[in-house]
Amino acid sequence: MSISEIVSKSLSILSRRYFSFVLPFLVISLVEWLLSIFFRGFTPVCPVHPFLIGFVILGSFGSLFLTLFFDAISIGIVTQLAADEFLGKETSFKKSVNSALDVVVSLIVGIIIVSVIVIIGLIILIIPGIIFLVWFCLTPIVIVLEKRGATEAMSKSKELTKGNWFHVFGVLILIAIILLVASTIGNVISSLFAPVLPKPLSLLIEKIILSLINPVSGVILTVLYFDLLARKRTTVVSPLPPAPYIEPKTEVKETQPITYRYCPYCGSPLPPGAKFCPRCGAAIE
Repeated sequence: MSISEIVSKSLSILSRRYFSFVLPFLVISLVEWLLSIFFRGFTPVCPVHPFLIGFVILGSFGSLFLTLFFDAISIGIVTQLAADEFLGKETSFKKSVNSALDVVVSLIVGIIIVSVIVIIGLIILIIPGIIFLVWFCLTPIVIVLEKRGATEAMSKSKELTKGNWFHVFGVLILIAIILLVASTIGNVISSLFAPVLPKPLSLLIEKIILSLINPVSGVILTVLYFDLLARKRTTVVSPLPPAPYIEPKTEVKETQPITYRYCPYCGSPLPPGAKFCPRCGAAIE
């Protein structure tokens, strides 16, 4: 499929069960918003009560873990829903949640490893980070759909993208543009409400707007996974054309025509080469 066909197919899948795709991201947005409000309340208290610093630090790590956990669950749900819709299978939100929970640990580990590798690549030199991002962008999809571990999924993702680097890069660029536009719209809308709403509420509005667009990336990557899988199978498993049938040649032997002779006197048949008639004894010239 071309990039436009991948996007068209993804939007078609997304439109069928839009609420199911958006729901986990709405939950994440609400949880992140509540955690930010909760820990922001402890910030001015810390200088007065230093013993609360440890609690805030521990809570920050807990908040990070919860964010990773819910991100992994959301990716798993969206991936399973999109895969079932793409394959025409019967799907349900409960099935997708169970599928995500089965691999949530591998998803968290995979997200952390890929994020660290890509960030280091971007810090050292921008190009290595982009290369790593293209190689490992399908890691969460492989974990969910093939039930692989994090490192195995990274290897499979790299294998799928091999030979299709620019195709995958084009899809990632398009995803980045979509998310950038959504983020810009969210910032503009939240800034419009900023003068009349408290900052936490304007932040919540921005997060909700982003959550309405976030499933697009997961659905597009799932369709891209099936596209690359089909390309690899076509390349590797393409059957050889059957050998043409050659009809064996048969030698045709020419047979000499048989001529029969008869005795001119009695009419009896004569054997080949006979000089006398065996019946009447007449000489044959």
